[in-house]
Amino acid sequence: MKNSKLLDINIAMNPTRIELELTELCNLKCSFCYNSQKPIVSDKYKEIIKRLSEENVLEVVLTGGEPMMHPQFIEILDATTGLFSKVMIQTNGTYIDKEYANLFKR
Repeated sequence: MKNSKLLDINIAMNPTRIELELTELCNLKCSFCYNSQKPIVSDKYKEIIKRLSEENVLEVVLTGGEPMMHPQFIEILDATTGLFSKVMIQTNGTYIDKEYANLFKR
């Protein structure tokens, strides 16, 4: 099969895993980081999460910057864990305290 014909095949393929960048904001100043440190906060995450669920995405990685710095981080975490089979958090770990550790354990 030629690669040029690949798009002609009617296969319903959705991504099974996505990374959802919650914010570019971070509490560290790593010299190698590509984020602009100009965070944009939006309430569109509800629509995005719903749409990803409707598209049968299985796994979501919450990332940033530092995702735990997003003002609605806990709400986003609750929403994603209720809809996806696997939710991961890509964090530098500096915000994890006993309360967060118990939250993640659940």
